[in-house]
Amino acid sequence: MNTSEIVAQVAAGVEGLTKVQVAEVVADFLAVAYKALLEGHDVHLSGIGRLAQHSRPARNGRNPKTGEALAIPAKKLIKLSPVSELRDIKQ
Repeated sequence: MNTSEIVAQVAAGVEGLTKVQVAEVVADFLAVAYKALLEGHDVHLSGIGRLAQHSRPARNGRNPKTGEALAIPAKKLIKLSPVSELRDIKQ
């Protein structure tokens, strides 16, 4: 599901707001969440989970084709920790 599909479904379920207005609200929400994550804060989404920064340390790796050793640099990622109800879903 992409942003425009989310906007369409929310607009269909809310009276008095157009798709354009809902799109602005969704864009504002995403901007606030993005800024919070950049500042190192967690974003708790009730019923979905928690978005948080996760650091991956530097490590050594190998090129699978040549076998040559190489250094993989440290990096920061955003990780979703889902609520238990989503974690326990069987596919």
